[in-house]
Amino acid sequence: MSIEVVYTHDDFDGIGSAAIFAHHFRPAAIRFTSPKRLAEEPVGERDAVLDLPYARRCAVWFDHHEQNFDEPGYLGIDPASLPGLRQPAPSCARVILNWYQAEGVAYPDHFAELVDAIDKFDAMSFTDLDDWLRVTSGRMVNESLVLPNETPRDRFRYYAFLADLLEQRSLAECAAEPTVAARYRERSRLSEQNRDVLRKIGRFDPRDRHRRLLLLDFTGLKFQPAVDKKLALIDHPDVDYVLSVYPVFENKVKTNAVTISIGRNFLRPDGRQVDWGEYFAQKNIGGGHPDAAGARLDARNKPERDRLLDELFQEIIRRVNEPPDTGVAEGS
Repeated sequence: MSIEVVYTHDDFDGIGSAAIFAHHFRPAAIRFTSPKRLAEEPVGERDAVLDLPYARRCAVWFDHHEQNFDEPGYLGIDPASLPGLRQPAPSCARVILNWYQAEGVAYPDHFAELVDAIDKFDAMSFTDLDDWLRVTSGRMVNESLVLPNETPRDRFRYYAFLADLLEQRSLAECAAEPTVAARYRERSRLSEQNRDVLRKIGRFDPRDRHRRLLLLDFTGLKFQPAVDKKLALIDHPDVDYVLSVYPVFENKVKTNAVTISIGRNFLRPDGRQVDWGEYFAQKNIGGGHPDAAGARLDARNKPERDRLLDELFQEIIRRVNEPPDTGVAEGS
């Protein structure tokens, strides 16, 4: 099958998925995008979509986000008729590797290690905080993805370089490559500074009486932050979730739109079992995984943005404070 363009998610899983996909399908180009931006992409009949929702005209589709699986059916298309593979898995990279194995397609030995690393970061399946903070090749590659004040063009150029590197070399060799290693060192240098930022902006909403949801509001910043919100768990290991709000910049100009991400504290079990990916998908503002998801709110002005955010905070706080299976808020 001849593939012109691969459209893939702009994260570690999406980059790794593109690397593994490219080994067999040999696309002419790779484009990195997000679920929200995919609708604006010119996906054609000779293109592939990885780790993203279904795009109507695509030739191949691989995904692991369950809330996306039924989308073709809503358009009158039998999902089973679509080339590729969709199945629940820790990562889309795992789904593509599963397809290789089922089809008897040969692949390099280093893909297995790559997928194991992507699984851990995409599903946040770490045993404890030390396990997450441990310096591994996977962590070095993952930490190299975003630098502050980098233009999207430069970042996506690096992603294309990294996808090509991950296809050809072991994860350890990729982590040691000078460009990757330099980007990782820069992120490491900023880590303590980032923790200071998180300490200053982290807060709990007064409505969250049990302090289950740590709020990180970056909208007051005049730049797009490159901060790993999970670093806040070092200082707040007892929260259930971390919710972050980021400003949206267009042509370096701050807009009234914001992006939102919520992630479960992987150090603690989730007795409430809220599927955040499905929650945002049903509200038609985003999607993702049960334990980690994202959304975008567009507003005409700051008061409208603040109102939409407050309404969303109120509903999320109610959900994280519901005891298991009863739907009745604690203390009511």
